[in-house]
Amino acid sequence: MRPYPPVLYLSGLGLALVGHLIHPLSLPDAVGVRVLGAVPVAVAVLLGVAAERELVRAKTPVLPFRDASALVTTGPFRLTRNPIYLAFTLLVLGVALGTASWWPVITLPLVLVAMTWVIRGEERSLERLFGEEYRRYRHRVRRWL
Repeated sequence: MRPYPPVLYLSGLGLALVGHLIHPLSLPDAVGVRVLGAVPVAVAVLLGVAAERELVRAKTPVLPFRDASALVTTGPFRLTRNPIYLAFTLLVLGVALGTASWWPVITLPLVLVAMTWVIRGEERSLERLFGEEYRRYRHRVRRWL
């Protein structure tokens, strides 16, 4: 059983909070830095909503632990094979800027290592389900960007 991706990202943020409480590592505490955090958050929301819309339109599960019933290659899936995970990653970077803390940036690589393991499992499943069609898509579109 694969870990649930939102839990991995929330765990990374939880670890960042603990790190911040023990030993704060602050970014320059300027209004501009905090406001700048809204940019990746806004992009994350737009990307996540657009990706979910494409999955719903294709009548395939949004939840990652259910087998896909369609290979979605439209919308944000034209640019990245994992737009929802990219959205979560951008959200974490927005939180780092918005809270003016380095800790979310420090813990994010741990999350991304775990996510790579999750994604590889999903890729094996998609290849099993869609064969050559998925292999062509994987060759054409990058995992992240």
